Amino acid sequence: MFFQKLNHYKRRLRNKLGFYPYSLNFHDITFLDIKKSNILKEIYRTGNFEFETIKFLDYFEYDKFIDIGSNIGFFSFYVKKIKKWKVSAYEPYSKNCEYIRKIMKINRIKFDLFESAVSNINSKKKFYIPNLKSSSILSSSATLNYTENKKVYKNTPYLISKVNTIAFKSVLQGIKLNEKTLIKVDIEGEEFKIFDSVKENLGRLSNVDFIVEFNINIK
Repeated sequence: MFFQKLNHYKRRLRNKLGFYPYSLNFHDITFLDIKKSNILKEIYRTGNFEFETIKFLDYFEYDKFIDIGSNIGFFSFYVKKIKKWKVSAYEPYSKNCEYIRKIMKINRIKFDLFESAVSNINSKKKFYIPNLKSSSILSSSATLNYTENKKVYKNTPYLISKVNTIAFKSVLQGIKLNEKTLIKVDIEGEEFKIFDSVKENLGRLSNVDFIVEFNINIK
């Protein structure tokens, strides 16, 4: 008990001073460059990230996991390592994709990674990356939807790049009817647009469940 408390206070002090270890282990998955990711910083501070999502993944069983807005691939790595489901991850930010490939290599974990944003159409679109001093290098809030993101991150400067987009309809069409599939969607304000583009098809997807994080500022 004493050592648990001591480690807790050590972590709090390191966090306050901005010191983080180079690596951490989460359920036998090694992640590197902790200070470059707000997700990994939270795991270091608290021992978990989006605890309720992890509990959901632990409780239910699926054949396939589709991770739309994968970021550093945290949930994709967890599902592949712990649950042994098939995984397809979509992440448009090149730095995040480079990181995912590096973590795949050191952990010997493989899944399908698509360096594309999921949107309402197949195209090329502007991609907005927050560029504050405090911004995470492995961005967790980059977006196609600049207008809605600005409601959350006011007075934030952005870097702008162009990324490939794949239509959500195409992603859904690739799902096999005999595979029970879970789709996680976290794409910083673009969620309503992609679901609106497939609203006529959703009722047919009896083998598909969704976990969706919606931007609360969208009306």
